[in-house]
Amino acid sequence: SNFRAVSNTQFHDEAINAANAAIQQVISSPFTGDPTAEDINVDLDNDGTTDYIVNIAEPQCIFADAAGEAEASSVGLPPAMTVASNWNTVWDIDATVAPENNAGEAAARVRAGVRVLLTQAQRDTVCP
Repeated sequence: SNFRAVSNTQFHDEAINAANAAIQQVISSPFTGDPTAEDINVDLDNDGTTDYIVNIAEPQCIFADAAGEAEASSVGLPPAMTVASNWNTVWDIDATVAPENNAGEAAARVRAGVRVLLTQAQRDTVCP
């Protein structure tokens, strides 16, 4: 029973790592242009075989606030990134690893928040 408990813990930890890897892949892409749900294949051990399939729910814009003028530490930013026509948006990224979609039959759900700077037109399109 100890071996089984350790195996279950290992598979659960791997499922969480797979979910985090999928979230990182999403936030590294221009996901705000067309936020859609997707399944991401994750190969944790880099052997060329999918270890986990992670379902990413459609990213949700949960908050938008007009970006203020540049702070003293942001003086080097381009003017387009410091004027009020830009918006600080906060997004919820929800990743789920279902037991039937992975080798270890472990389940995990990881949620992450990320802030993305959008123009007025982008915000009006994806974050009403």
